[in-house]
Amino acid sequence: MGVAISEPDHRLEESARKFIINISSENLSDFEVRSCEIASREFRNRTSFQNRITIDQIFQKEIAEGLKSCLMKLSGETEVIALPSVVLEIPGLTLAGAHLVSTKTQEGDLHIIVRFRFFVGGINNMFLPNIGFDDAANDHAAGLSVKVLSDLALPFLNVCESYRSGVISTQAGFTEFMAGLSACAQDFRFQVELLKRFVDAKEKSNPNLLKKPASTEL
Repeated sequence: MGVAISEPDHRLEESARKFIINISSENLSDFEVRSCEIASREFRNRTSFQNRITIDQIFQKEIAEGLKSCLMKLSGETEVIALPSVVLEIPGLTLAGAHLVSTKTQEGDLHIIVRFRFFVGGINNMFLPNIGFDDAANDHAAGLSVKVLSDLALPFLNVCESYRSGVISTQAGFTEFMAGLSACAQDFRFQVELLKRFVDAKEKSNPNLLKKPASTEL
């Protein structure tokens, strides 16, 4: 599914949620994204970018091309342009009803606000994977799983190494070693419980997710 710019006969109803992009540009050439914002009646969620980053470096190709097509309608001066018929579509997200506000500074740069009055789907789908707006829960679960595994494996390896080197061959050495393991037990128990709850929640939301595939006998 690509970008669609259509001309419907009716205007879209105003959405309860809007997506806003703040952009700066020199002579309508490189468009740098300063921030992105979701605004609703209940909240505003704004993400600002520390480094200079262009539209092509942050958004999926189809979204970037659609945005640049809208931005090229600007004259380079202070102005307001309404594009109610613009619809940008990618799998998992539809943006519609663009509104552009361009302000020219004394230095000649442009500050541009692009507002989409309507969107359906997940805004995270419009960003490139390396930006970090993909499924953070899965990333966190994977990282937590690795940490739990390492916390399980490393003590066993330490026991083997300590036994081999003779560190725990004495009562005093063994007591000190076990005290170190005990100090980590509470943190380890907490991590295991977090991972268990995450897996349980995933299984409840998708019962087929963790089922083993049926075996096929020839």
